Amino acid sequence: MNITVNCKVAASVLSLCLAAFAVAPSATAREIIVCPAAEAVGDACDFLAGKGLQEAVRSAVDGDTVRIRKGMYRFPEAFDRPFQPDPAGTRYIMRAGLVIENKSLAISAEKGAVIDNHEGTAMTAIYVNRASVRIDGLELRNFLYEHEEDDVYDGHGIFAYDAQLTLRKITVENARKMAVTGRGRSILDIDYLAIPTGHVGLWLRESSIARMSNAMMDNMEVASVAIYANTAARIHNSYFGPSVYDGVYAADDASIYITNSIFEGNKPYAIHADGSSVITGGHLADINNEKFSHRAEEARLSLTDVITADAAGVDHLSRIRAGSPLIGKGEPDPVHASRRPTYIGPGEAIGSLLVPELAPDCENCPEMAVIPGGIARIGLSIDRSYGKDIHGPTHDVEIRPFAMAKHEVTLSAYRTFVEETGRTRRAPCFFYDTDTPWHIEPGLSWDNPKFGQDGDHPVLCVSWEDAGAYAAWLSDRSGKPYRLPSEAEWEFLAATGGLRAGDTGEAITHELANIGAPVCCSGAVAGRDVWLASAPVGSFPADDWGLFDLRGNAYEWQADCYAENYLGAPGDSSARTNCSSTGQRVTRGGSFNDYGEYFANSFRVNAKADSGYFTLGFRVARDFTDQEMKQLRLAAEER
Repeated sequence: MNITVNCKVAASVLSLCLAAFAVAPSATAREIIVCPAAEAVGDACDFLAGKGLQEAVRSAVDGDTVRIRKGMYRFPEAFDRPFQPDPAGTRYIMRAGLVIENKSLAISAEKGAVIDNHEGTAMTAIYVNRASVRIDGLELRNFLYEHEEDDVYDGHGIFAYDAQLTLRKITVENARKMAVTGRGRSILDIDYLAIPTGHVGLWLRESSIARMSNAMMDNMEVASVAIYANTAARIHNSYFGPSVYDGVYAADDASIYITNSIFEGNKPYAIHADGSSVITGGHLADINNEKFSHRAEEARLSLTDVITADAAGVDHLSRIRAGSPLIGKGEPDPVHASRRPTYIGPGEAIGSLLVPELAPDCENCPEMAVIPGGIARIGLSIDRSYGKDIHGPTHDVEIRPFAMAKHEVTLSAYRTFVEETGRTRRAPCFFYDTDTPWHIEPGLSWDNPKFGQDGDHPVLCVSWEDAGAYAAWLSDRSGKPYRLPSEAEWEFLAATGGLRAGDTGEAITHELANIGAPVCCSGAVAGRDVWLASAPVGSFPADDWGLFDLRGNAYEWQADCYAENYLGAPGDSSARTNCSSTGQRVTRGGSFNDYGEYFANSFRVNAKADSGYFTLGFRVARDFTDQEMKQLRLAAEER
């Protein structure tokens, strides 16, 4: 039997892949009994001891079950099998005590059946190569290595290559390399896996995929889970105790979806997305980890409902360590736990994975993107417009879930507001060019910003007060709480949206946004950017949140009053209101006239609240009602 696995690497297709590879037992399937050496061969035992186990597997055919009686087993010898060549043509050797190749069978162990290699030859315990195997109830101990690098693959627990492997109630203790490995195009279905100590718990490479639930991994020398290349893993209801180099780690283009799990005492991160990997999930407990999560610049990380608690607040841990991977849902005790979203540092991204769509609230209401929240680090700010570099103090801000308009408010939408409300106020509008500094230009207004606009361009020359009135009008029309975003919310979205402007903004090019010339002060045309002034909203690619024009096109009013530093700023995502002068408000995002550092995540400029500016518009945000929050949580759980 030769198995070739070619399932798409994604957590959502694991069930389909596993079902496709289920092999029905043959009509002549046998049960082969293996007993420890203390028992005599007879009607109850077909083979004896470790050597007998090897012989039983060799004699088995498709559909057979090898049943291992309670007792201690040790393999008297190891078998060498050629492993796949590397791109340079080098061939490696798999050295294993039990080799299962090109067949479909089951191995069922009675409780107390242990294969212990404490004083044996350095080897891998079980090698499954191009086979379909189910293993139940087996305990593996002390598989050591002689070859530190994998010229010879020894020291592993269970190693699958191009195989389908189902594991149920398995313990792997002190495997000096990887406890469970999927290589090539393997599919692993794991339920109730205990690894009380080891090197790496679950390791995937090439295009392997794994579904794992009810796992307990503790005291890892490296990581509990480490996956690479084009692999994927779905993890549920598991405990990850202290690891020296991350609890769960993904690199290259790997993907992990993890839910309902506990992380305790991991260094330096409980969850680490490296390379271009994606890690998403939620309902996670953070207990005494050095830092909960981290992502590389190209990676994506999206975690919701992360609970922080000390070990005393999690009454499941004593039961976990007593032998059951998790009891029930494994939730931290809510009396002792405090809710905290995942940490997102400057320039890091979590993307919009698994976030449901939000239908428009009314006929003229904007399209909104659902933002599940997180942690924004704020504090480094460059304020070049006024000749100052402002640094902090750097502080972390908790971002509550909210919705953000996908587009800046358009001229057409604002005109509808003016017509329906009869608003006659026109704010004075500031203007500048290469020959004149900022000044109020007579005759400029929202419907005449000094250049022609179609209705799908962002409205400009509106004051902060005008923008607030527009949000209040939307609230009246829809019955939903519309408002201006806070600058903490804006900076969180800028840092996590995937455009990677960082602290310099130079990565924002004419292909990504409507921006200006490198030398102040005018618009510029290049590449996708064919507009010297404003562009129709949505003319450039959306970010990972589904937001358009967060950088460029028009500066955007924020709800906050302006202060030169963050002393006294809120610790959550609410807008600041305690400034010495509320006549100045914050603007963010840069415009069609700006370049470089004006698009940095942290760049901020103050503006007069009662005035408009020919480069300044706005977009709206809104909070969720209690009922909507319940619906969003249910939608996330279903996904």
